[in-house]
Amino acid sequence: MTDWFSSERHDVEQLMHDEFLDSLPDNVDRSALIGADRATYVLQQTVGYEYARPVQDLRQRLMIMPRERHGDQHRVAHRFDVHTLGDKRVRRRPDRFGNTVVHVRVPDVDQAIEFHTRAVLVRDRASIHPSPWNATRPTVTPLTAPDAAIREAAHSLGTVSDVLETADAIAEIVNTSIAYARGATTVRTTTFEA
Repeated sequence: MTDWFSSERHDVEQLMHDEFLDSLPDNVDRSALIGADRATYVLQQTVGYEYARPVQDLRQRLMIMPRERHGDQHRVAHRFDVHTLGDKRVRRRPDRFGNTVVHVRVPDVDQAIEFHTRAVLVRDRASIHPSPWNATRPTVTPLTAPDAAIREAAHSLGTVSDVLETADAIAEIVNTSIAYARGATTVRTTTFEA
């Protein structure tokens, strides 16, 4: 791993800049990527909020940075930026599962704020890292137990033949079923109540 990192470090640094990303091809062979023994991915994500009036003492807790190691995936470079006018304070810390939690505090947001994440991930099947928990069987708790409506929605998806299409279908079900309302849920709200 050390030889690869030193020889390809310049290439990884290039992936952290916009002008290089713009030159990458759009027509990626998904089957080849999924079946590859080794692949490099660039994750680029922007989360933004626009406000009707200025916001004071904005506090955000974001979990948008991939883990440093997960299975056969290794994060070799990452960047997180906050785009807004004025002062901002950013702290990072790991949670008990090893996820990076980013805390952002901004005294004043005039109209909008954006959070930009970019990470370079290498997936190498020869270097599988053990998971910190046993993921062979999902854990159901009183808060996460599905009711009849959730089971029906899951069955409506049919057999999973394409993981990305299934993820999109799940996102669509959630999007059409749940509307955001401040204070409507708490950490004690069950999945079917939400």
